[in-house]
Amino acid sequence: YSFILYIFTSFGWIGYAIFIFLQILFMTYVEKRIAVFVMERTGKKWALVATVTFFCLQTMVKILISSSCQDTLFGGIFALTLIHLISLSDNPKNYFARKRNYIILPLLLFLLMAMRNNGLYAVVVVTIVGIILLRKYWKQILVVFVLPLLVFGIYTGPFFDWIGVHKNNDAIKEMTSIPDQQLARAFYAHPDRYSKEEWQELEKYFSDIDGMISSYSRSQSISDQSKDRLKKDYVKEHLIDFLGFWARVGLKVPEDYIEAAMLMNMGYYYPFKHYNDERMYHPLIETTATAKTDDQINKFNSIGIPEKSLVPKYKQFLIDYAGDMSNRDDKLLWPHAAVIRLLIEPGTYFVLFIISTTVCFIKKRWNALLPLGIVFGLYITLLLSPVVLFRYVFPIILSAPLIAIIITKPAPCKNKK
Repeated sequence: YSFILYIFTSFGWIGYAIFIFLQILFMTYVEKRIAVFVMERTGKKWALVATVTFFCLQTMVKILISSSCQDTLFGGIFALTLIHLISLSDNPKNYFARKRNYIILPLLLFLLMAMRNNGLYAVVVVTIVGIILLRKYWKQILVVFVLPLLVFGIYTGPFFDWIGVHKNNDAIKEMTSIPDQQLARAFYAHPDRYSKEEWQELEKYFSDIDGMISSYSRSQSISDQSKDRLKKDYVKEHLIDFLGFWARVGLKVPEDYIEAAMLMNMGYYYPFKHYNDERMYHPLIETTATAKTDDQINKFNSIGIPEKSLVPKYKQFLIDYAGDMSNRDDKLLWPHAAVIRLLIEPGTYFVLFIISTTVCFIKKRWNALLPLGIVFGLYITLLLSPVVLFRYVFPIILSAPLIAIIITKPAPCKNKK
């Protein structure tokens, strides 16, 4: 993916524009596949109209598709994967009878893992669910679920070593986003409760603890100020000691730990959260690229693409509507549009996920838990992420019509002309 993007961006903003145009075409195909699948599975034409209406009203999806790269493609692949998982859960026998599915589904699962790190965890969860629910088809499960995991292990292991690709060493920082914030809040809110030894132990795991704690008051919903000060190499070597220290502090102030975690991920499960939230620094979605100096571009060996807006008024409208790093106040337009706001709020889709899962348990539709399993796996990573952003939850929002119809029974198959 990076190599393909590099080829396009080597031609400057024109190459990037071509890449985005091709991406828009791909995502248009994905939305069409979702709409048609929803209609065919429910057997209702009004379901097609409802899905198309949803995509028309979901303005942030359109903005993201035309302004973001990796997250957009990951969301499209996630939706296509979910379509296959729903088809598999509806009729495993018929699904496995089609030979092409032995290629398409493993390929989609591999691409999910290759595009983003949290795709790996989502695939692991759905694989476990598949082994439990579809144990009768254990041979097929090995091919479509386990094989992609093995290939991905070879791809990121021996293959990466062979071509000289080094893995990002910052994974520990992302994984400890919530614990980092919990420690920062505990020492910020109740500094007198901790002994000199505990302060010294905190200093073992974090640099500039004074800066970390003082910055917590203005960044309670984003962990960057905390995780960026984590001494990642030391923590990796002494992970058990770090977790033990984190647990001991939490026993003293469990209420602070709970509140710190809720402030971090509230936007993912609460559909009426106020935006923009200064405590998360970022707007929910950014409409313009972050400006970089020539020194920053050279430092990170990046390609600088100058922003070139042919319609400045439209660009300003996007900033006024959705926001960017220069517009993070209450003057944004989208939070004041009642229906559209609910469609944009990430918490709305967590409620949808909970309703679908609950109905499946009540109606004992166990196979339907297979597609819900990959959604659950993705939610696990989201709830542990460093901040709530629209692009992180985009795959679930894009797939909302699919999540909604999981609770319904598939319509009888009709012969296609």
